[in-house]
Amino acid sequence: MKDRLLHLISSTPANSPTSNKGTDEILGVVHELESECPTQDIDVITELAGNWELLWTAQDQSSDEWGKGPIRRFIK
Repeated sequence: MKDRLLHLISSTPANSPTSNKGTDEILGVVHELESECPTQDIDVITELAGNWELLWTAQDQSSDEWGKGPIRRFIK
């Protein structure tokens, strides 16, 4: 699933809007990964601590999917 997510992200042209279908696919894989995440929500921050490179972001924070799930709640 991680490889699928990285493939979807790398297939997205840099500095270009992602199509609704592409956004849905990426967020769908993120949701699947979150559902399989063994880390409790309270421990997510310490488990994810480090230097990160932003590869993709959903621009539309008004979306119903924005902020749901343990990882996406911290991406604001």
